[in-house]
Amino acid sequence: MSFGTRERLSDYWSSLDGLVREVRPGQWYKQVILFIPVVFSMNALNLDAWVDATMGAVLFSAVAGSIYIANDIADVEEDRRHPTKRHRPIASGQVGITTAAVTAVVLSVSSLATAWVVEPTFAAILVAYVAQNLLYDYALRDVLIVDLLVISSGFVLRAIGGILLIGSPISPWLLLSTFLAALMLGSGKRWAELERLDDPAEARTTLAKYSTDFLEFVFLSVAAMLLFAYSLYTFFARDLAMMLTIPFAYLAVFRYVYLAIEGHISDPKEMLLDRTTMVNFLLWGITTLVLLYVVPPGWSL
Repeated sequence: MSFGTRERLSDYWSSLDGLVREVRPGQWYKQVILFIPVVFSMNALNLDAWVDATMGAVLFSAVAGSIYIANDIADVEEDRRHPTKRHRPIASGQVGITTAAVTAVVLSVSSLATAWVVEPTFAAILVAYVAQNLLYDYALRDVLIVDLLVISSGFVLRAIGGILLIGSPISPWLLLSTFLAALMLGSGKRWAELERLDDPAEARTTLAKYSTDFLEFVFLSVAAMLLFAYSLYTFFARDLAMMLTIPFAYLAVFRYVYLAIEGHISDPKEMLLDRTTMVNFLLWGITTLVLLYVVPPGWSL
């Protein structure tokens, strides 16, 4: 094999590796939202519901991957000034912009076509997600506060998508809790970013418009509203026994607020490495399953 051939192969594998990193496989946890309706709609023992939710998660991951690529193309100049984002494949030059754009189009079109075959209404949710994110990338990302609301609404679309796939009723309290949880995580991440960077404007134009005091207010206010919304969700659940899960919700929110304020984490995904949080989620899940699938309906405190 000639030197030129080896060099071309090396460039090919480097570009492929960069494209895999661009679609953010490490962001898989965001698709867990699609599985929540399976449990709360009493379909946890229905294999078809899990298959449908899994298919939805794969399609959402593919579409989200195309959006991540579009984001990095739109933010390439800002990312090159960011202390960590400058190492992303597009910003560093590992993946060409044309190659990245073609990959994004192929991912989104193939995912939308598959979704249409699986469930047309779910395909409509994916179209709304793509449109929302493109609108964010090219019009709303520099609009104060609106940028946070748009990002958070993407998680609501995931929840609605999971509900549509299994054909369960839509709970407004579940959707509100999803929106508030995403808004809490988003404002907390912005706050940590603003605290850490010497010159926020160099990393993200919108970030320079915020102040730490304002983001702290949003962060803590939304955390309180999230706990209130989840509490109301349990009040209107199958029976009042679901109120027993409220302490787990409080611990999860308070733990995140504590870690963020004390500077122990700078990104929500770091919560996956926090033992207290993971144990709490495990016990929360087990308690929820027992209350929904073991405790007889109508049982009250």
